[in-house]
Amino acid sequence: GGPGLGLGGRRARQGVPLDALLDAIRLDFRILWRMLRHLAVSEPSELLIQHVEWVLTVVDEYVSEVQQAFLRESAIIQRDARLATDRHLARLLSGNIDSERTLATIAAGLGVPPDGCFDVVAVPGDHVAAVYRGLGAQLADGSILGHTYRDVYCLIWLKRSSSRGWPKALDAIPGVHLPGLDGLAAAAQGARTAPSLLSIGPPLSVMTRIDEGGARVAGHHLDEAIPGFSSR
Repeated sequence: GGPGLGLGGRRARQGVPLDALLDAIRLDFRILWRMLRHLAVSEPSELLIQHVEWVLTVVDEYVSEVQQAFLRESAIIQRDARLATDRHLARLLSGNIDSERTLATIAAGLGVPPDGCFDVVAVPGDHVAAVYRGLGAQLADGSILGHTYRDVYCLIWLKRSSSRGWPKALDAIPGVHLPGLDGLAAAAQGARTAPSLLSIGPPLSVMTRIDEGGARVAGHHLDEAIPGFSSR
């Protein structure tokens, strides 16, 4: 590979914005042109002008090489970050959290405080595509965490003081919303409970707060204790 491959990869790992990197490289043309003018003081100016296109081509090829290397490395970094997030979420939802230190490690890996206040949404697995369409950007940048647990897709995010519910993109997606869970451990417990909440009663048609769906849960348990109670 060319010299731009190493530079593009390094700058991607250092978190340098791509636009800033490419702008800096394009300044190389001015530097090269000034050096060539300095070296060619004794040569006819026509000779220098004849080669300006060649200099531009070299710089453009270098810019393209750096850009491609940057994008490749960024894709690798994002893939590795997603894999790491998935591993942390799988461990969190497994229920095998044996210590506060383990919970703190998972929280650090997810970029959230272990004692934060969280909202949880659970969506039936056959609606995951709609969740991706509506929340793709938030899932990609980690502001909303998403993971499949059993046959349910669970979303976890830090509750914002100004937030009164779930993201608007979830309005028409059936699911259950568990708001204001104190601590990451409680959020994990809520996500693990979600499959049973969704399985109770007739399928939901829209996003529903857990307190609004409480009657379904109570009726289900009453029917278990007193068969036919709800219908009567």
